[in-house]
Amino acid sequence: MPNSQFLIQTLDTDEQTPIKPSLTLGGRALPYQGFELEGSMRAEFTWYPGNAVATVQMLGAQEKSSTIKGMWKDRFIRSVTDEGLAVQPDGAAVFNGQQVASVLDLANKVDQMRLSGRLLRVEWSGIIRHGIMLRFKQNWVRIEDMEWEMEFQWTSRGEVQVPPSLPATATSADFTQNLVNLVNNLHDALAAVHEGFEVIESWVAKVNSYVGMIDDAANAMVDAQHNASLLVMSPATTAQRALTASQNIKDAAAGIVTTAEGTPPFQLIKTATPTSLTLGDALLADTFARNVKAAARALQALAASQGDDLRSSLEQDILLASFIARAPMDLREVSQRYYKTPNQWRSLLTYNNFTSSRIEVGAMVLVPKLHAMNGSA
Repeated sequence: MPNSQFLIQTLDTDEQTPIKPSLTLGGRALPYQGFELEGSMRAEFTWYPGNAVATVQMLGAQEKSSTIKGMWKDRFIRSVTDEGLAVQPDGAAVFNGQQVASVLDLANKVDQMRLSGRLLRVEWSGIIRHGIMLRFKQNWVRIEDMEWEMEFQWTSRGEVQVPPSLPATATSADFTQNLVNLVNNLHDALAAVHEGFEVIESWVAKVNSYVGMIDDAANAMVDAQHNASLLVMSPATTAQRALTASQNIKDAAAGIVTTAEGTPPFQLIKTATPTSLTLGDALLADTFARNVKAAARALQALAASQGDDLRSSLEQDILLASFIARAPMDLREVSQRYYKTPNQWRSLLTYNNFTSSRIEVGAMVLVPKLHAMNGSA
């Protein structure tokens, strides 16, 4: 395979990452030569008794997962020597347009893309695939040298995809159980401090403030779920509480990630003599910070995905209908059709944020149930 660049780029953005993260590998930073791709056609065969010919239902093509391997060395990737002299690196590793500083920095960047759980675009020598990074294996030979593996599960060959419309299956009970598990994982990561390793107070205080927000949101979610099981709280109200909790958790988890990423390993260690710290100390601190970030990112991902699913479930619970106007019409007609009275047209006007009762062709109209539109439980 030609010795060209290997590109990994996030396809979507969110509030925390408005710029699509992009990593370009070249030269000696490239994967080992060899890139196995395999596809199959999904099908269901039915054999009827006494009939030698089967019927087949074609379910569509499927791309198998791919694993790539390589080795990164500081002496090929770094653009500045220990003496501060600029050199031309043999292994080009560029993240968001900036040369990566070291193998450790590069590993953290790749791990960040994996933990985001976002859809990726991967390209090598004109071969394009879309998918997610299932696995990133790091085998540290030394702090300057690392063998690595990445496994991708492909969703497509890069074609424009129209996602299927599926009913929401998430429930607030699922969200609550997953949330409790991940909050416990975060507490475990923060408690897993190596013997003799003490974290600076300012870092602990800042992270604990965000953990407190997550704990409060998780407790509120557990209480709401308990009330829902006792039929004290409606499913719609429970889902609304879950949405609020998911947003608070998402924001607090993002704060933990930012705090962890903003503190270099050596500065994380509380010590009276910074000059006595070793590379082993830095690795311990970096591992601790990365485990905390991983736990926080898992909460972030849960809050984002489950929040979206719960929002869809909530919309199904409160909406009577939604449609796109195919011809000019009036909200009074919509009110009459769904509520058997034209008098709810003003409520529809407010709910849809329209400025006139006249509906233009192509406008999306949401028709909620009356209890949702009037704000009652």
